[in-house]
Amino acid sequence: MPDEPDITISVTLRADVADLLSALIDPDFGVTGLDGVIGTLVDHAWQGTLRPGSWERPWLCSAFGSDWTRRLERDPDVPHHDRRRRTSGD
Repeated sequence: MPDEPDITISVTLRADVADLLSALIDPDFGVTGLDGVIGTLVDHAWQGTLRPGSWERPWLCSAFGSDWTRRLERDPDVPHHDRRRRTSGD
């Protein structure tokens, strides 16, 4: 939802993980630091949850299994997008 405020989280990485992920830093690609790497990974995960036909969807299923997709439903406002399944109280 574009009108909702951003949520800030803190991420702690082991030094060896940060070192390997730093190989993904590429200013020519618009990724200028580890925060950019994490942001890009999050963006691809978001695309995979949003768009059922995206290349990211099977990537997420390989990382998280396929059961998570049952927590999605088609977005009635944008038929080619999914959204988190609404439950009572949402």
